[in-house]
Amino acid sequence: MLVSPELKITVARQCELLSVERSGLYYKPVPKVDDTVMMNRIYDIWYKSPCFGYRRVTKVLRRDGMRVNRKKVKRLMDLMGLKAIFPGPKTLLKGENHTLRAMEC
Repeated sequence: MLVSPELKITVARQCELLSVERSGLYYKPVPKVDDTVMMNRIYDIWYKSPCFGYRRVTKVLRRDGMRVNRKKVKRLMDLMGLKAIFPGPKTLLKGENHTLRAMEC
């Protein structure tokens, strides 16, 4: 109730008189997680498993009970300079079918 309950005015009418939306009256904001806490947790996960990218880090955070978006995890990992370690192409190895031939004509 916005005004005293003795006045028999409905909530809709009170909101109308005060120019307030009813949805705003009942809205309870979700508390935000502090970025430093999340960054510390992301670093701990990445330090234990440096092969994890932002998607797998997000899954671990959600499994631990944090409500987090993958885009935020990516943004924070980019800010901290954390990247997944993965093997690159092996360009110096020769295939089995290839033979070295000297100038055939």
